[in-house]
Amino acid sequence: TDAVGSMLDNDFAFVKRSDGSFSYAILAYRSDEYDQVDRSLEESMAFVLSNSGQTKTIKKNQWGRCVRLVSRAMIQLDEAPR
Repeated sequence: TDAVGSMLDNDFAFVKRSDGSFSYAILAYRSDEYDQVDRSLEESMAFVLSNSGQTKTIKKNQWGRCVRLVSRAMIQLDEAPR
């Protein structure tokens, strides 16, 4: 959860979808949302999951189950000049 919590806007991750699969997604923004059950603010992250603009917002208490970081080594390999 700590590593996920360090994500910045425009970072990539794999995000769990409602059918249980994971999709490659980009973090659009972070926000605090009011939790009516706990009557408190809870941090959340909104991800864009597709080119058509499908989004998913994930509350902090779900980050560990629903967000998987992309390996930095894989990103560096992908950005290497060819």
